[in-house]
Amino acid sequence: MNPFTAIALGVGAAFLLSRAGHAQVTPTQALGPAESLPYPLENARRAPWGMILMGMPTAEQSDERDRGRPAALARELRNQGIEIVWSFAPPQPSFQDAIRAEGLTFAHDLYANDHDDHWNFHWFLGYDVPWHDPLLELVEIYGPERIALHCTHGVDRTGNAAAFLMSVLYGVPIEDAWYAMASDSQSTLDGVASVLAEYGIDDRRYTGDPTVRIWPENSMKGHTSGFRRYMRCTINEALARGARFRAQNWYPAPSCG
Repeated sequence: MNPFTAIALGVGAAFLLSRAGHAQVTPTQALGPAESLPYPLENARRAPWGMILMGMPTAEQSDERDRGRPAALARELRNQGIEIVWSFAPPQPSFQDAIRAEGLTFAHDLYANDHDDHWNFHWFLGYDVPWHDPLLELVEIYGPERIALHCTHGVDRTGNAAAFLMSVLYGVPIEDAWYAMASDSQSTLDGVASVLAEYGIDDRRYTGDPTVRIWPENSMKGHTSGFRRYMRCTINEALARGARFRAQNWYPAPSCG
């Protein structure tokens, strides 16, 4: 039996019961500014609901200054109470070794996975294998404050997943959750607006909210067709789990493809 199948059976009821704990973070609080973190996590942030959102290098660095960073990063993650590292991209080997040496667990190790690219959770999109339930299950089991979520730069994949969690677990309206994680450029904002328009949502914003800084420069680009598909697929998954738009009426979910 797949380990997560067994876990899912055990926590199915607990998921609903534990929603009361997540409800302690209100939508307004979930959209608040994130906490800055010390070196070597200075380019990461702890989201208002407790999860660390970050980028992690995927290629070994030859810069002498960075030689000690993998061990320092792993140590600081442990100091911050992190137990699980969810990877949307494969970290460089020195980071892998350092993180495991600190006793932290990579989420992919909990899966029975026969895909060659088992590190890269982004293949979940390309191969239409959902990452949404496993991520929710980990949050329910460990609590968001014990999880670090990362991709290469902490931008598109991380930002999209953060918006998903905001809308599903903390009741942030879908429009606000995805705009919160959009980088403050008009091409990005237009990209989010174009996806929302597919649901009949007329919400075109011309500036980002300066009070929302979950990521230092916010995250998603949203102006490429591939990422708009990623966004559309994830919004559909959020709707299926009870998330809602702020607008009262919307069209049926468009095709994910």
